[in-house]
Amino acid sequence: MHRVNFGLRNRLDSTQNIIINGGLSYSLGNTNSNSFSESLLDASMINTLSNLNQSDKSGLLANFNGTYQKMLNQKQTVLKLSGYGSYSKSINNTNFINSLWTLDNGAQPVDNQFLDNTTDELSYSVKVGMTQKIGKYYYIEPQVHLGTSDENLDRVRGNLALSDEVISSLSPNFEKKYQWIRPGISLKRNTDKTQFNVGLQAEIGELNSKLWGEDINQTNFLYFTPRLSYEYEYKTGRRLNFFYNSSVTTPTSDQLLPVVNSINPLSAFYGNPDLKPEYAHTANLQWWIFDQFSFTSLMLSLNGSYTMDKINWKSSVDQQLIQSSTLANVTDDYQASANVDFSTPIKKLGLKVDMSIEERWNQGINYINDIENENTNLSHRFSLSFENRKKKKWDVVTGAAITLQNSWYSVQNTLNNQYFDFSWFGELRFNPNDSWNFEVVADVTNYNDLGFNKSVQVPLLSAEISYHFLKNKRGQLSLNGYDLLNQNTGIQRLNELNYLRVIQSNSIGRYVMLSFKFRLNKFGGNGNGIEVKMKR
Repeated sequence: MHRVNFGLRNRLDSTQNIIINGGLSYSLGNTNSNSFSESLLDASMINTLSNLNQSDKSGLLANFNGTYQKMLNQKQTVLKLSGYGSYSKSINNTNFINSLWTLDNGAQPVDNQFLDNTTDELSYSVKVGMTQKIGKYYYIEPQVHLGTSDENLDRVRGNLALSDEVISSLSPNFEKKYQWIRPGISLKRNTDKTQFNVGLQAEIGELNSKLWGEDINQTNFLYFTPRLSYEYEYKTGRRLNFFYNSSVTTPTSDQLLPVVNSINPLSAFYGNPDLKPEYAHTANLQWWIFDQFSFTSLMLSLNGSYTMDKINWKSSVDQQLIQSSTLANVTDDYQASANVDFSTPIKKLGLKVDMSIEERWNQGINYINDIENENTNLSHRFSLSFENRKKKKWDVVTGAAITLQNSWYSVQNTLNNQYFDFSWFGELRFNPNDSWNFEVVADVTNYNDLGFNKSVQVPLLSAEISYHFLKNKRGQLSLNGYDLLNQNTGIQRLNELNYLRVIQSNSIGRYVMLSFKFRLNKFGGNGNGIEVKMKR
């Protein structure tokens, strides 16, 4: 990856200033995979699939944002004008070979095909707002925010065995355009102990979809998106926070595209152009305690969310266990979580201990063969770690974590499952001076599942050496080694549809990377100026 960031801050006079930031990045990558799958029903083989896949990817991203502020009326009024723009382009060229066998039809002709996806997206927006002081502690902020997002997906699929013959019906050109206006107003009250902000905003949007240049859907909608935040420091080192927010998320091009993608013949997917946006409400309550004398901290957090018109799966499975999936808006989706984080030093040993407990719950809906399935997940996680307090040259962290998850399915109780993971982790850093940095990171995770007879253990080891040089340490040369044991195995557990799917795959594996970073500003790490990164 190659990346350039730039920034400009200019104070024109005592009442006005300009802030400009932007960036440009370019990336390249390729992957190769070889997979084999079997599907059984009552110990009888129903289908098998052998797949060879080779993919080349490239991506370009450019973004820019700027803000102009002007203070008026003896600094009682602040006018603010801001703008944002971004352009991205990604190209993914894939060649694949599929060999499919089914019980009813036997061996199918071998597919030797290509699939090329090119995606362009242009987004830009403008915001005009004002902050007006209306009392000793009170401020009012009206604003208008409007913008456009235009995404174009060009897909070409064809047969490599037939001189790259293009399959027109599977090679769509699809465009999604979303235009929106977000007027809003908020009221703030700020004191030394409290910060209160309540706001009401509306989102007026128009979503258009085109397939092969023809309009296939146009949707207009109006949502109200209120928000509320409250922070109260009732005592030194004691703080209570509450946040509420609502948001609208429009479906992506892949979710809307109604042309089938059957690169995996056992699991075909096609989008739904009639999808509606998701409308979500989230809330967070935090209680934070810090004792500045003992350096002991405690944080309790409660989180919850409710989503209307959640976009989720609608699937059908035939007698050969071949699945066809699309998407649909379901009535609702619920999530909740609770966290407790505790940290305190053990002065006699020169250590700091960190303990964390996390509970997560989710209940959602999907459809299997037109039957509503209610999927409920409950997970518990506990972690304990120790680290040295004095970090002048050495920084050592070690600990362990255990995760237990339960899944329930209303469509079939026999699919209910439980699994747990246990992991040990450690980090060692050494800084002999301000020029050199040495780092080793290790992680060993053991995956266990009551539905599978075999557990999987994945040990990971990485190391890094960095050297800072040039004036003001603007230059940094780093040598990174990833997965030095070459044991990286991707483990995915997906609780969706009517089953728990466990995917074990070989990930990118062991590699070494040399990178150079140069900062054009004098003070490294402050986030200002231009940053140039080059990696090989």
